[in-house]
Amino acid sequence: MYKDIISYTLSEGTSLEHLLEVAGKVRNLWMKEQEWCQGWEITQDVEGNLTDIVYRASKEHADQANKNMATMANAQEWMACYDMSSISSKGVQIKKSFSA
Repeated sequence: MYKDIISYTLSEGTSLEHLLEVAGKVRNLWMKEQEWCQGWEITQDVEGNLTDIVYRASKEHADQANKNMATMANAQEWMACYDMSSISSKGVQIKKSFSA
């Protein structure tokens, strides 16, 4: 499994509630139709910093998703939620998972 880990801040005037509403639309209108999407978590630390964790089958699926992102119906609404200068991203390959 492959994970994209994306950290960011919201654009000025965008609330967390609005981001979560738009994210729900993204999931329902685009992500759930994509074979690569195995899950998506939006997390927030105690300081308010946001990090998304997107689960994918492979790096190739991640690359394809990134290419297709601009073509989704509400791409502009979604991108408007982010302070684009704050976005940092890295991909990691899961080598072994342990459960409790």
